[in-house]
Amino acid sequence: MNLVKRIAALLLAILAVPAAAQEPTTYRVELVVFQRLKDVGTPEISLSPEIFTDGTAGNTSAAVRDGETGQGLGTAPQGRMSVTPASITSLAAASAKLARSSGYRVIFEKAWIQPGLPRKSSPPVRLDGGSVSGESRLYRQRFLHLGLDITLGEDQRLTEWRRMRSGEAHYYDHPLFGAIAIVVPVGNGG
Repeated sequence: MNLVKRIAALLLAILAVPAAAQEPTTYRVELVVFQRLKDVGTPEISLSPEIFTDGTAGNTSAAVRDGETGQGLGTAPQGRMSVTPASITSLAAASAKLARSSGYRVIFEKAWIQPGLPRKSSPPVRLDGGSVSGESRLYRQRFLHLGLDITLGEDQRLTEWRRMRSGEAHYYDHPLFGAIAIVVPVGNGG
């Protein structure tokens, strides 16, 4: 009888492992959008490690578009994702340095927590505040990706995808404004 209970417990444990392994990793996404106030020539702000509170180096590599055409973030499930608000922590120093600079103005900050879902099931997160509107989409396939589709005012648009590395800041560029984003894992499940 005792052997039957042990075998049953072992089978339950084995069956529970795949279910736990399928839980998506949860990420904290931080985004800072800033406007260029003048042609600064050589930027006063760089994505060097000292700009980030946690010492993470920035990534200014070329965008990964994954077949996107610059026409938004592609197809996604209907509706918007309900995300948990979070605090800007990893990008706090970068945001403060931009705010102190005479060449830039921080126009939008947002941080949230969301699961890293597959591309086809990852709905966009709405980005609205002040003169900024748009959306962001985070998904995880083989790699983690973050797409931004941001409009400044009525006619300046930035649509760009990046293949992200966890904990590494990425810079999204537009002639009149830019964005810095970082994605950090915070655990499994919700």
